[in-house]
Amino acid sequence: MRNLGLRSVPLAMVFLAMPGAVSAAVVDFNGAMTGSATLAANAACAPIPFRGVISGGLGTSSFGNFTYSHTVCTQGAAGGPITGDYIIDFGIDRFVGTLAGASSPTATVGISNLMMNYSITGGTGRFLGATGGFTATGTADARLRPSTVSLSFAAVPEPGTWAMMLLAFGLLGSAMRSHRRKRAAAIFA
Repeated sequence: MRNLGLRSVPLAMVFLAMPGAVSAAVVDFNGAMTGSATLAANAACAPIPFRGVISGGLGTSSFGNFTYSHTVCTQGAAGGPITGDYIIDFGIDRFVGTLAGASSPTATVGISNLMMNYSITGGTGRFLGATGGFTATGTADARLRPSTVSLSFAAVPEPGTWAMMLLAFGLLGSAMRSHRRKRAAAIFA
């Protein structure tokens, strides 16, 4: 195998600095939101007992301020699966999709931790034809009615981005290994 040496370091750095091969329709969403949630028994969610609704939660993001709405089936404060649909609306455009995750009770009665995965299935305006995904972590505080839900959103890297990073790290590792061998050979020669 040909020795790549230190000449591959600049090449690897270029790969690390390049954005992943993504189309303009892939949404890279980061932000936070707080909203009021209502919860009620709903047979349409069976076997999950409750339907939870957030309408008009306020948030900030990498794309500007937004309102957040979702309708989910949930176990409520008992913890368990969460599934449903959401809308993130920036006033002149929006993106929509599905979400799936779970809640788990904390040591404080009435407060649950939330972890959810969001899939973007479409949008309007600058999000027309949008795809991608992001995650959310946060809490639901059901000690008062309506409940308060706070979420932090983070983008999920696309597969092309992961491949580019792995290739770059491999090139860097190879360059460092060959540089170390050359130094060791020079010392013992």
